[in-house]
Amino acid sequence: MDAQFPVMNVSLWKADAVVLHFWLSTVDFDAVPFEDESQRQALLDLLTELDQTDVADADDAEIVAAHALVTRDPAGADPA
Repeated sequence: MDAQFPVMNVSLWKADAVVLHFWLSTVDFDAVPFEDESQRQALLDLLTELDQTDVADADDAEIVAAHALVTRDPAGADPA
């Protein structure tokens, strides 16, 4: 890591994290129109970090439920 760009923490709704992890795990990165290789690498870095959380263990039902929640509440406010 570079001192100019230290590690940072980002608060993320778990449903958003599940949806992002699922997409990043299944997307064909060769089909994504990146403007720069750094964009691809940043998404791969995000996937690596999400792999270290419990969202990586989400089953099909949790993934479907997360997609439904995020679609219903795009602002990311926890409906609970």
